[in-house]
Amino acid sequence: DEAATLAFARELVNRCKEALGERQQEVRILGPAPAPIAKLRDRYRIHALLMGIDGDLLRTAVGKVYHDSKPVEGIQWVVDVDPLSLL
Repeated sequence: DEAATLAFARELVNRCKEALGERQQEVRILGPAPAPIAKLRDRYRIHALLMGIDGDLLRTAVGKVYHDSKPVEGIQWVVDVDPLSLL
C-alpha cells in the first residue's frame, strides 16, 4: 500500500530527526519521496536521504532508529550507507 509505505517512511525520518537532536542542523534530509522507479514488482518504493559530513553522527542516529523500530507487516526497509545508485 503506497500510503502506508509513505507514512512509515515519514515516521522513520521524524525518528531520525529526533535521534539527531540538537545536531539536526548538521544534516541535510531529503524526502521521503517516491524513488525514481516508484513501483517495482508490485511494491512501492520510497527514498529518504540523510547527508552530512559527520559519518559517526549519521550512523549513530540511523542505527538507533533501526534498532528501535519494530517491523511493520508488508513493509520492508533497508539502510544503504554510501549508495552508489539511487535507482
